[in-house]
Amino acid sequence: MDVPFISSGAQSRAHYALVRKVEGATSRQQADQYLLAEVKSIRDRIGQPGLSLKSCKECLVILLYCYVAMTSSLLTHGELDFALPHALNLAEAGASTSDKRIGYLFCAEIMHYNHELQLMLVNTLRKDLESTSIPRICLALDLLVQSSTEDMIPAVQSRLQDILSHNSPHVRRRALLALRALANHDAELMKRVTVKVQKRLRDADPGVVGAALVVSADVARLSTDNHVQTSVNECLRLAWETHSKREKLWFLLKVTRALSTVKLSAQNLRLILDVVKYASSPLSPALLYGTFRLLTNYTSDVIVAHQASTLLGPVHDIRHLIVSSDPNEHYLFLSCLQCLEPDLWAGTQPDRPAVLEGWEVERVMKFLESSDNLIREKTLHVLHRVDAGIVGSYFAQAMQGKPSNPSVKDKNRYAIRLLEVVEILCGMNGELYARQLKDIFAVVEQDPTPERQPVLENAVEKVLLYITNASSIFRIGCATTLIAPIVEANSSFSSTLMVIIYAMASEYSGKLSIPPVDILRGLASRLASYAPSVQDACLLSMLRVAADCDEVPPEVLILVKDLAQHSRRHIHKRCEQFVALCEQRQLLIEIASRARSPSLPDFFEALTTEASPRASPVILPTSPPGSPDRSSPRPSLSVSKLRYAAYDPPQVVSRLRRPSSSQRSYSSSSRSGTYSDHGGTKSRLSVAGEDRSSVDALSRTVTAGDLALTTGDIELEMMANTRHESPASSHETPVTDQASRTDLIAFDSPFISDPLDPPPPLEAESDFETVWNSLQDSSARGWCEVALDVIVRRLQSLQYHLSVIAVNLPPFEGDFKILISSGSTFAALRLRESDDASCLWRLRCSNDELRASIKHLLSDD
Repeated sequence: MDVPFISSGAQSRAHYALVRKVEGATSRQQADQYLLAEVKSIRDRIGQPGLSLKSCKECLVILLYCYVAMTSSLLTHGELDFALPHALNLAEAGASTSDKRIGYLFCAEIMHYNHELQLMLVNTLRKDLESTSIPRICLALDLLVQSSTEDMIPAVQSRLQDILSHNSPHVRRRALLALRALANHDAELMKRVTVKVQKRLRDADPGVVGAALVVSADVARLSTDNHVQTSVNECLRLAWETHSKREKLWFLLKVTRALSTVKLSAQNLRLILDVVKYASSPLSPALLYGTFRLLTNYTSDVIVAHQASTLLGPVHDIRHLIVSSDPNEHYLFLSCLQCLEPDLWAGTQPDRPAVLEGWEVERVMKFLESSDNLIREKTLHVLHRVDAGIVGSYFAQAMQGKPSNPSVKDKNRYAIRLLEVVEILCGMNGELYARQLKDIFAVVEQDPTPERQPVLENAVEKVLLYITNASSIFRIGCATTLIAPIVEANSSFSSTLMVIIYAMASEYSGKLSIPPVDILRGLASRLASYAPSVQDACLLSMLRVAADCDEVPPEVLILVKDLAQHSRRHIHKRCEQFVALCEQRQLLIEIASRARSPSLPDFFEALTTEASPRASPVILPTSPPGSPDRSSPRPSLSVSKLRYAAYDPPQVVSRLRRPSSSQRSYSSSSRSGTYSDHGGTKSRLSVAGEDRSSVDALSRTVTAGDLALTTGDIELEMMANTRHESPASSHETPVTDQASRTDLIAFDSPFISDPLDPPPPLEAESDFETVWNSLQDSSARGWCEVALDVIVRRLQSLQYHLSVIAVNLPPFEGDFKILISSGSTFAALRLRESDDASCLWRLRCSNDELRASIKHLLSDD
């Protein structure tokens, strides 16, 4: 970097020096080392006492630069969290707008939405929003727009509604956008501000009107009120009457985007046709396409009734784009045509002449030979709407126009163009698409031995992506038509089509009417006919299909072993893997279930991450008898060949212990249990440190005083049931379970009371997230100025069954979760505790009486 410091825009000399070092690095790795060293240096510097706000600001700027410039994988999640308290302090105590902006920016970029400091950030936001300083209000609103969370809504929603009428247009515009950002978490916010949004549509400031138009589109999606539609349509006329050319274009763009959601009124249709003419010369692509999109909601009869004459319609205004040399304008012309019904311009109706002349139609047909695939596909869509026979004739001609002596690249290009036409002709008919695929690859790969032809990778990718994005009915029909001939013995397929069939068999095995065993036999019978690259894909597909079979047929194993004898090392190892996993069916099923999806790439990923088979791999002969070996596999060791016996498991010695003080203290971050009131109050809370396996179980001894206290402790009665709520409990070893049992007080101790039967588990208790999502239409939230323990005791007085999920357990980690139930009535409550013993609560309950009771208990009374 040859720019001097004074012209560089760097915040400090240290910032400038770091940028010069990074930009002067000889490699990406060296630059990352510079950045990592700077992060480490700032970590040490920022932790020193007495750090000034100016130095803090410089450090945060440098950290933001490191965050943006460094390779993302080097900075793990939470790597820069050490600077968040300093960023919050700068946002709170910054003397200038620049200082507060850096603090807010760092929090917006680095702080996770579920971070423990989110409550402090909300308090700072609330203070700045209530300030009389316009820059401070704008900074807080910018943060809401950039990085809003659900926790911010209760603290700022009332203030946001008030400042929609603020004197400053900068505040009004940002307030509208902040409400829109918060509405992503709570859609009810939009319904509450509908009237104020309509007022802002008539605001004197264009920036505020533009923001109001953006918000109006969201309001229209959530509300059935027609007043918003009327107000937005009025803005169209105001925009058209604007005198400044620059403001007019900007205003029309905003209005047309809003009308695409709000819906254009019929009274403004003639005005939209005028806007089409205005946007076509000089050309404004965004506005032109936006106006044509508004015309899709009206029939050709309605449009003809509003246009100036039969010939001077919207298509007449864009004819000049056909002769343009810019491909972007060709695509714009075709996109606009696609928005209109063909009888408006193609001459398909006798009473409406064609708008385009013969030479212009020829130019449109030449778009089918464009080098841009998007233009070709758009042309096919337009022509298919005019007449499907045009596209059918073009396909028939293209099937006969195979290039002579094509290379693999030429075959790929030719197949891609044929596939583009087939996608238009077949529509949502999966069976027809599969039959056309067979015809296409039969033409493209005409050869005496199509099994040995190279795989057309681009064609395979296009076919599989198209099938994946289609509907489920299309996918099932296509897969059945492609896979069914595999069962037949006399059918043959090209290499490219066979790879597609492998992928389909892997993904849809067990979902079709064809038994997986028959699919496996069909794949194995053709295994030796193809090149090694295709054989590898076939063996992987066979492994996935074998996971759906009750038993692998012996003839399949014979074919695989025979292939291994005549193959090189890679295919030989793949055959060994197939035989070994078929003999370990449970392991194969486990691998298939661990894959993210049944697709072949995901199954291959799960297979490669799996360690070698737990038993000794099956060693197959590498060559026929009499031929030299091409590999020398090492014999595996078995248990019987070990020279010593395994050690016995260590014996656990039972000793009394005393829980540490940290274990006896209650913590809001580790509460978990069940509260019920049936014939008396029975409650349990787990103590701090939910996972007792991390604490030395035999480190302390129980004293007589501790035993006396334990007789009144409610935890001991349910200690045996506490561990089942830990996510890791199902993975603990028998030794751990034995230690937990032998470490308890002896059964003859006079201090042990009779165990209490736990309340019967509820179905809703096993899945808090399901209950929470099912009640999303009945939600409430607010602040409570009491601690979590007090809230729990208050809820016990309702005489309902309470189920509690700890803060560190899913779902919604970071929130203390309580499920309140009585018969078929449920209420889901989430609590997030702050440092000042207050908490944010969110409640969902469909029963009005129960919801009112809970809200009353959560009040500050």
